[in-house]
Amino acid sequence: MSVYIFRRMLLLVPVLIGVAIIVFGMVRMLPGDPARAMAGLHATPDYVEHVRSEMGLDEPLPVFHFLGYGDSSLDLQFSVWAALENWLTVRTEVRLAIKNAFDEAGIEIPFPHRSLYA
Repeated sequence: MSVYIFRRMLLLVPVLIGVAIIVFGMVRMLPGDPARAMAGLHATPDYVEHVRSEMGLDEPLPVFHFLGYGDSSLDLQFSVWAALENWLTVRTEVRLAIKNAFDEAGIEIPFPHRSLYA
């Protein structure tokens, strides 16, 4: 029974990543412009562009890359775009947010180790 639970928990991570990618893609494909909705019906094009910039909608989409297989892992890269002056802060905050989400969901990240036999 514990092997079954472990396998299901192990499969949970790629499923959650896949669902997040699908939902994100579906939201991006929906018709309409969130900046225009936030600015209001009678907003000028300059104000809509300002709202789009404030919301970060003029930035490129996040990118997911499958890097390969590691020791008991699938190596993924998640890249987001940030201004050069605050990229380190963004990188740290994204990693902490992912770790906190894993902690709240009860997902533990195993520490890789090797057993050496003489």
